[in-house]
Amino acid sequence: MISARPIAAVKQRAKSRVYNAIEQLLDVRVLIPLSAGKRNCHWDAADLVDLIAQLEGGQPSRVSTEVEHGRR
Repeated sequence: MISARPIAAVKQRAKSRVYNAIEQLLDVRVLIPLSAGKRNCHWDAADLVDLIAQLEGGQPSRVSTEVEHGRR
């Protein structure tokens, strides 16, 4: 789970730039919103932990399987 304010502080970036990056990640479905508001919202990385576990376990990921079958 992430939120923009701590990211902006840690990375020393303007919050507007962080929100723009988050919007891009939302557009490609890397992040999913955990609340309805645009600001002061929290997001989660959609299936990221599962993907990492699959890759570390030597299993093909859903994404690589979809690419192989021309679905991405």
